[in-house]
Amino acid sequence: AKLTALFLSLGRAGQIPEQWYVPATDPTTRTCLISNLLRWIGDEEMFVSAVTSSGGDTRQIPRDLESVVYAALRVVDSRSLSAKTREKLAEHLLRVYRNTPHAAVRSAAFAALRKFSSQNPGILNDGNSLRELSLQTLPQPEHSPFDFERRFISYADSKVAAVDFVLLQMPDFDFEMPQIRNGIKVSAADVDLLKSALLGKRPERKDDPARKENYCQCMELDDSMASDSLNGKPYADTFWIGTMEISSDLIDAFRKSTRTGPYEGISIDEESHQVNTSLEATSFPARNVCWLEAIEFCNWLTLQDAQLGASQLCYTRISSSEEKGWTLDLTQRGYRLPTEIEWKFACRAWSADDFWFGSVDSDLIPEQFRNNCVWTSSEALGRGPLESASLLPNAFGFFDMHGNVREMRWTPDAETPLIAMDGMEYRRVEDGAYDMDIFESLACETEQFADDERNAACGLRVVRTMKTVLLNHP
Repeated sequence: AKLTALFLSLGRAGQIPEQWYVPATDPTTRTCLISNLLRWIGDEEMFVSAVTSSGGDTRQIPRDLESVVYAALRVVDSRSLSAKTREKLAEHLLRVYRNTPHAAVRSAAFAALRKFSSQNPGILNDGNSLRELSLQTLPQPEHSPFDFERRFISYADSKVAAVDFVLLQMPDFDFEMPQIRNGIKVSAADVDLLKSALLGKRPERKDDPARKENYCQCMELDDSMASDSLNGKPYADTFWIGTMEISSDLIDAFRKSTRTGPYEGISIDEESHQVNTSLEATSFPARNVCWLEAIEFCNWLTLQDAQLGASQLCYTRISSSEEKGWTLDLTQRGYRLPTEIEWKFACRAWSADDFWFGSVDSDLIPEQFRNNCVWTSSEALGRGPLESASLLPNAFGFFDMHGNVREMRWTPDAETPLIAMDGMEYRRVEDGAYDMDIFESLACETEQFADDERNAACGLRVVRTMKTVLLNHP
């Protein structure tokens, strides 16, 4: 890792040998490189000069290392840079954000750009504000397809919202040879370790007994909920999933349409219709969402997308004299909640540890660095949620996977993985929020709510199936 830093400081990123860089499947060491790259290179001016000297083309190196470089830029205090270097950095980050074909690199560059613009108000020219950038049409690939896309949603009063997605391809869990998924080469051992993590099994602690005992007491570990097989757990082989949580303005538009529009939605109390005026609706995640509302919202969002429409709705209402509920069609291309396996895979980004950035008690990860990755009660201190994408993205390019707000996911009946009947008391929600402890925000932690139960720190992230569906039955 230190030799990698040396080559970067010399402007020789394209000559870094493959065996030096840290793969995405080693999250703790990857995070160590992000948090120490600046210190190893020497000073902030030298680091920024080394990165910008590539002219925006660091694609000669693997994308997971390229994303590390731009993630490390987020911890730079740009106010200490010279005016010329700041201008050069602004141009460079904009160029990378607009032109890179890789979602992880683009998200890391956006995180650095957000931090940079907050430290230097007004440095981004007209047309380049974060709000304007989020609504611009992305460039089309010349040769190979991008692994991200931007969908434009038109809704009431001719308003337009943009939702960014990353394309994920699930590994073949039965293939005993190395695989390439999302441009990353993974071994059979990596896949087996990830599979265990997806099933709720935590890796063995390698620390001394005293630390292990303290760790287990804090987390109140209970592996009795862990499964032994992926059978019965539905997921799409290839799917798009949002880089950020759904924003307040989209949920508010949906809520207004269910009250006054032609769309038949569930009844929602008046208080839930009100936008929190102290927050910028387009920048903050939606909150106070219940599971039934999330299902209806996904169908509504599909109807608002001009490229989809009613023929691609994922959820169908079961309504008879004897039973009521919802069915999920994974072959449809409309918007839906992620399934358990889909959400956990996106969250972990190949990490089999506590978080996408590694172990919570690793000596390799400075405690203060966690403030760049999570937003829980110890960071929020009663201040509520952050603007979406305020912190570092994970190795896939997803923001706020640990903390900020809880996220709804598809929770079917126990014996019918694509059917969810009304009245269930255990709709699963992926934990991690501004009102929760760090040990309650792990990649494996969930919480349960009733169908219509609301929580002030509960939102959602949406998914669209790309192709091939894998569905294993017991």
